[in-house]
Amino acid sequence: MPSLHEVEKSLSTLWLNKDARQWLLGSRKGPVPEVLANVPVEILRQVDRKGIELYAGLLSFGHNDVMESVYPFTARLLGKKWPATVDDYLAKFPPEHYNFNRLCKRFSEYLTIHGGSLLEKYPFLPELADYEWIELEKMEEDVDIISVPHEQLTTTQQIASFGPIVNPTLSVRDYKFDILSISAEIEAGRKLAKVKPERTLVAAYRHPKTHAGKFAQIGEAAAQIVEISKSPVTYQALLPVVVSLTPQLDPQESVADFLELVEDLQELGIFIGSTQIGN
Repeated sequence: MPSLHEVEKSLSTLWLNKDARQWLLGSRKGPVPEVLANVPVEILRQVDRKGIELYAGLLSFGHNDVMESVYPFTARLLGKKWPATVDDYLAKFPPEHYNFNRLCKRFSEYLTIHGGSLLEKYPFLPELADYEWIELEKMEEDVDIISVPHEQLTTTQQIASFGPIVNPTLSVRDYKFDILSISAEIEAGRKLAKVKPERTLVAAYRHPKTHAGKFAQIGEAAAQIVEISKSPVTYQALLPVVVSLTPQLDPQESVADFLELVEDLQELGIFIGSTQIGN
C-alpha cells in the first residue's frame, strides 16, 4: 500500500503538472510522463479524475491570480504569453509552502535560467521580476523598525561621536538596467523602446512611518555609506569614504555633500536616526 507521503506527492504532481494531468485524464496512450515514472500504479488507478481536474483548476486559478498580483508589470509586458509562462514556472519550481505568496519567490531565477526567447526580447526581465518580488518581501519581512531621534550634525563633536542607524529592512540591488524607469513606462501603458543596459543602484525597504514598501535610486557613494553603516560607525569615520569616491571635489565640498546625503537618507527612511558610539 502506498504511503501517505507517496499519495501526497502524487496528487501534488497531478494537480500542478499539466502534461501529467492530460495523460491521466486522456486515453493514457503513449509513454508515461517522466514526472509520473515513480508514482505507484495503485495511486494512478484509484485517483478521482474529476476531482483531480477540479482541484487542479482551482489551484491554477489561485496560482495565476497571486502571480499576477505580485508581478503586474511582468504580466502586462508578456501579455498573451503570461499564462503559459506561469504554468511552465510552476512546473519547474513547484510550490513548497502553504503561503501562496511564497510560490512566487523564484520567478526571477526561473526567468534567468529558462527565459529563452523572452530574454532575447526583454533582457531585463529577471531584474524586473526581482524588483516586483522584493516589494512583497519587504512588506512581509518580520522585522521591527524602531526609529530614534536624528542628531543634527552641526558640530565636529557630534560628527565624531554619533553614527547613523540603518533601516533593518534595507536591501540594495545593483541592477544592469534602469528598472525604475522601465516599470514606470509599463505602469503608464507606454510601449517600451529598445532598452539598453544602464546600471542602477536601488534601495528597497519598508518605510518606518507608513510601513509601505519603498524604492529609491541611490548613487555609488550612498550605497557604500549605507553598507558600511550597517555596523556601528561614526559619521566621522564615513567621511574618508565620501572623499575617496569624489576625487574631483575639494574635500570641504565632499564633506558638505556628505552632510546633505545623511539628511536625504534620513528623510527617505533609509536612515532611521542616530546613535552615540563610544563614550
